[in-house]
Amino acid sequence: MKVSIWKDAWVPGSGESKVQYTGNKSSLNKVVDLIDSRTIRWKTDLIENTFTESKGKKILFSVVIRDENGRVIGSRTILHENISSVFTAEAMACLQAIRLGINLRLSMVKIEGDAQSVIRKLLTEEENRSEIEAYIEDSKRLCARFCSFVFRFTHKESNRVPPYAAE
Repeated sequence: MKVSIWKDAWVPGSGESKVQYTGNKSSLNKVVDLIDSRTIRWKTDLIENTFTESKGKKILFSVVIRDENGRVIGSRTILHENISSVFTAEAMACLQAIRLGINLRLSMVKIEGDAQSVIRKLLTEEENRSEIEAYIEDSKRLCARFCSFVFRFTHKESNRVPPYAAE
């Protein structure tokens, strides 16, 4: 069964409310219509041009877990208010990806993100004294629970499904 964009309550953080749309719905009917079947990533431009800014952010800012074949096996969106910077939001998203991997009892994870500075901090052994120090240290500590883990930077253009993805 495919989820309807307009009839089902599917947007994370929206409670039971359905997506409201005031313009022409065109050929969009199912959530799968918002995902590029070739890359298995959100059609960001379509989402940004179809939904309000706040709904678009809720759709695009989440963590996705994929298996080794690229199929989505889990996702999670946590909406935080009063985040001090985009830098902090990216570090929090990475930590959420790791926690989701632990909750799903995965033994191997590959964390991909589009915030190069966050990925760089995760990869270094040097002491971190930035505003995201707690998130970086928690992420490193939690990764010890996996048999194998990799942190990898992906360019924003190629990262069409949410900012952090764990495989």
